[in-house]
Amino acid sequence: MGTRIFLMVCGLALPAMAQEADYGFTLPATLSAGGMYSHAWQQATPTAGPLEPGFQLMLYPSIKLGKHWYAYGAVDLNLSPYYPFQDDSATNRFKVYIVQGFLAYNRTKGNKSLTVKAGQLSTAFGSFPLRYDDAQNPLLGAPATYGAPAYGFFPVTLYGLPGMEVDTSFGPLDARLQLTNSSIANPKNLLQNGQSLNWTAGAGYTVRHGLRVGMSLNHGPYLQVGRFLLPSENSSQWPFTAVGVDGQWARGRFSISGEWQRFYYLYPRYIMSPVLKYGYVEPKIVLNPRLYLACRVGYEWFSDFQTINMAAPAELTPNRQATEVALGYRINRAQLLKVGYEWPHQNGVLNSQNNIFGVQLVTSIDAISKAFH
Repeated sequence: MGTRIFLMVCGLALPAMAQEADYGFTLPATLSAGGMYSHAWQQATPTAGPLEPGFQLMLYPSIKLGKHWYAYGAVDLNLSPYYPFQDDSATNRFKVYIVQGFLAYNRTKGNKSLTVKAGQLSTAFGSFPLRYDDAQNPLLGAPATYGAPAYGFFPVTLYGLPGMEVDTSFGPLDARLQLTNSSIANPKNLLQNGQSLNWTAGAGYTVRHGLRVGMSLNHGPYLQVGRFLLPSENSSQWPFTAVGVDGQWARGRFSISGEWQRFYYLYPRYIMSPVLKYGYVEPKIVLNPRLYLACRVGYEWFSDFQTINMAAPAELTPNRQATEVALGYRINRAQLLKVGYEWPHQNGVLNSQNNIFGVQLVTSIDAISKAFH
């Protein structure tokens, strides 16, 4: 997946560099700033006002190290709350995430390619991580899978994991296998406790130009001693399992994408462990060369659960739905203005206190590049 992001973000700078030299450096960037108006902040911070500003700077440094080798990074500098899924607090927090930072080896011949990489990797599960950059995401927020905590965890992290990955493609077929030091639902860095080997596999098939279908699987331990496990227990006995399917279709001015995912959390001392299901559909129409309209309709479904101390199963949490619309206006080649509105609801019941109105100004900064002979 990181290879596809690398080609997408650096596509303008690296091909020209590659024609001149096998060594070089490039640094594209995306700077986004905006604000959100909502009363959701006041649930956690009663004295907070309804308006909160934020910004995000994405840096994509890459180094070409020869004909087949390269290094790539993706660094997220974020002042939250900036995204709708950060509406749990009105406290401004500045954070830096190393989303990706890896060394890779690539071989390409005709319509076949093979890439091996190691380091900090974007998750290979799902399709939205490819569009995490604000210049690629037509809306303001992220699907609930990647932005809404459930049962104490985010089902899929957007911020990368240490590991290794193999990507391959042959004509219309692409596949990937990723091994990481921890779970996509409970990521750890290399200095933290609770690390356990997890694997993710995925594949996609381009049926024809503009139509692609894909799937992905993830499995591995995710719990750690102290929070859910006793010192004598092993996290491998209660793994996390995820399965997802995705699709993208585009024709003329119209495009649509979507995902469906199922997550199964095994817990010790549970008679019935929780199952979570997520899905969304995201249509988009280009009204004219500068203007587009996009929408995302998503849902979260939660099963009942039961511990050994409970007489009967109980509801984990109410089912949730969210609808988001956004109007995008391309000011010029480098700048995009997005205006959006999101209204979440539980079990079909709307709560206007949680509605969010937001504005983003996204600026794509031309790559700083240097080729070496």
